[in-house]
Amino acid sequence: MDLGVANRPGSRFGPRALRTIERIGPYNHVLETAPVFDSRVADIGDVPFRSRYRLETSHEDIEKRFNQIVEAGVLPLA
Repeated sequence: MDLGVANRPGSRFGPRALRTIERIGPYNHVLETAPVFDSRVADIGDVPFRSRYRLETSHEDIEKRFNQIVEAGVLPLA
């Protein structure tokens, strides 16, 4: 969602960019680990927005989805 930034459009592509990292390879040479294999993680997708044009509503949607995830006993990675 890019509504909250004026000089950095494209932030909405961040989650998708993280998803493509696995295509490069699961091993992190800097950390000397393979996070995808060392941790139990899952991609649950993007937050569905009621409106792509109202910043306040988008924030409410993000908070609601985050709370649903936490209430389900899952620790979100940020």
